[in-house]
Amino acid sequence: MPDPILGWLGLGQTSNWLIAASTSQGAIGFLGIFQEPIMRNPISKHRLSAFRRQRGRCYYCGLPMWLRGLTAGLEAKLADKRRPARLQCTAEHLIARQDGGSDSARNIVAACRFCNSTRHKLASPLEPEQFRLHVTRRIRAGKWHPRQLLELLESRKERER
Repeated sequence: MPDPILGWLGLGQTSNWLIAASTSQGAIGFLGIFQEPIMRNPISKHRLSAFRRQRGRCYYCGLPMWLRGLTAGLEAKLADKRRPARLQCTAEHLIARQDGGSDSARNIVAACRFCNSTRHKLASPLEPEQFRLHVTRRIRAGKWHPRQLLELLESRKERER
């Protein structure tokens, strides 16, 4: 069976997301309605704000991300269980707190877990714009996210047209 194609859309003015999966053969099934998490701390609020401002796309790689509640439903559908986790939305400090960066909205963007952790694993992390260019070059070379994940997202995009 081919990889499922994810589809999600906002439900009116609510904070709910309808999550479904389908293939070129038709619908696999409804995965559920997931509600955005209640934000209890400023970083979470800034992450959600950045997520919305960026239209749910990672600041560095531009791929669609998810906030919470999606992994369980997807893990049953995807062969590689790590795929959903790498696109989880995280709060990325443009200037790290250890370097004097604040927890303000101006200093926080939404980045997928993979981009965020990869930037900070570098011995000498690149500046945000330099890292963004680095990611763009790696994506073009097919050396950033797994090919199957990119194909999954591309086929989803084509179905939406």
